[in-house]
Amino acid sequence: MDEIKPAVQHVIEALQAAAAEVDGNEERAKRIMAETRLRLLSMDDDELRDLAAIFAILRGKPFDECYRQFKQSVEEHRETMEEWLSYLAEGKSQ
Repeated sequence: MDEIKPAVQHVIEALQAAAAEVDGNEERAKRIMAETRLRLLSMDDDELRDLAAIFAILRGKPFDECYRQFKQSVEEHRETMEEWLSYLAEGKSQ
């Protein structure tokens, strides 16, 4: 079976986090969001471009705007890593 692209996996996990939040499972939602942030930090430029392309379609925004937002998010997540990294220690999501 082919491996899921990091951008697609990122979208899937973001949806899982949203579902966990709607279900009232805040701990699981925070853990999954921490996983997505860590994945975002590890993406190379091509993977970030794939992710931006997906979000440009979903949000109806220009690709360049989405790409810049993801690049900015990467920097913000790096700066705030100590605030969210501890959620990973609580266990992996399923």
